[in-house]
Amino acid sequence: MFYQLGHVFPRSVPTYKPLVLSGIAYASRLEFPASDWATDFEPGAPLRLLPGQRTALTEAWLVSGDSMSPTINDGDIVLINPSEAYSTHLPCAFQTPYGVMVKRRGVDGRGRNCLLSDNPDVPPFYDLDEAIALGSVYAVYLGPRKIRYIS
Repeated sequence: MFYQLGHVFPRSVPTYKPLVLSGIAYASRLEFPASDWATDFEPGAPLRLLPGQRTALTEAWLVSGDSMSPTINDGDIVLINPSEAYSTHLPCAFQTPYGVMVKRRGVDGRGRNCLLSDNPDVPPFYDLDEAIALGSVYAVYLGPRKIRYIS
């Protein structure tokens, strides 16, 4: 079989649906429960990632607050892998009555399980019965095809 000059061969790269922002993840606990007005959100243009930088389940969330700084800053877009919802070495996104929060699983000074912030000025979150793990935060989106992995 002969191919014409300039023929494009099919690529074996998986195709994914466009990745847009899913919503706002609060790094700090809100002082009031999340309501319908707090979930109004315009996703904007799709994020551009290389196939190795995401999975078919990857979600992107905009972070509001500074409790996870310096790892994750206010205004960062984080990439979340729902298949690693119970990661113990990466920060995770949790659904709470106060909205989606980004925290690390850990133990406080008294040995109690809690959700910890990277910012030492922010107190731990102890309402673990109200926190449902959504996935691990594995990277910060820096721009088209650029991410910073989190450890």
